This record gives sequence, structure tokens and C-alpha cells, in this order.
Amino acid sequence: MNRKALRRMAWPAALLLTGVLYAGVALCLDMQFAVNDDTSILRTFMGYESLIPSFHLLLHGLLTWPLKWLGEAYPGVAWYSIFQIVFLAFGCVLIAKSVIQCFVNQGRSFWLGAAFAAVFLAAFCLANCARVTFTCTAALLGAAAVLQLLSLIHISEPTRLDVI
Repeated sequence: MNRKALRRMAWPAALLLTGVLYAGVALCLDMQFAVNDDTSILRTFMGYESLIPSFHLLLHGLLTWPLKWLGEAYPGVAWYSIFQIVFLAFGCVLIAKSVIQCFVNQGRSFWLGAAFAAVFLAAFCLANCARVTFTCTAALLGAAAVLQLLSLIHISEPTRLDVI
């Protein structure tokens, strides 16, 4: 199979790996907010503090407006929690996809890249997916963005590092 087809197969493999990660979190761990700031943000957008969803100083305006609108349309729903879980899942998918594509770009095995992505998700992303904080969500999305940029680098021949 050529590299282009293997690069496309990275998306379904990453979705599968992330699904397995979240299934493991749901079956073996309890997902919870770990910091009081997250609880404060959650209560603000559910309308518990002011009876109507309002803005929060710790969040960017582009995220606050949709949360406010959803909170007004469907009060009492934990939209902030749903947003964070979706962002964490998106970050995990991007990380796994990028790791697999980095292996394929270097001429390495697709399956070796998938195995490395699974180990990476289990070692570094599992804790962030089980103990949700807004700072770790931002950090995971930032790491996903960096890995996405690295996955765009194409090297025609696999290279070796020569150690003196």
C-alpha cells in the first residue's frame, strides 16, 4: 500500500484508538473535574449562580458565547462538561493520527505507528481524559496542534541519526 493510502488510514485508526481509550476510562476509571475552577465554570454556565447562564472570566469569548446560548436554550445541561470531553477526544484523535502519520512519513510500519500511538495515548492522555481540567484540556489541544504540524513534514528517505 502506498503512503498516501496509509496516511488516510490513520484517521479511522486514531478514532478507534480514542474510542478504546474512552471505553477504558468509562469502564475502569471515573471521569471527574479535578479543580474548583472547573466546577465554578460549570455552575456558571448551568445557571446555578445567577439563574441564567452568564460569562466567565477564565474562558475565551469564542467558547463562552456558544456555551451561553446552549445554556439558555437547554438550562441544567452540563454543556461545559460536554465541550471539554469533546475537545479532549478531538485532541486524542489528532495526537494518534499525527503519530501514525509521522511513522508512515518516515517509511516505518503503519502498525508500529498505531502501537506507538496507543502507548502514547495510554501513557500521557489517559490521565487528562479521566481527571478533566481546563488547563490540561488546553495543553492536550496544544500538543495535538504541534504533532499535527510535525505530521506534515515529509522526508523522502528514512534517515538515521549517527552518534559519534
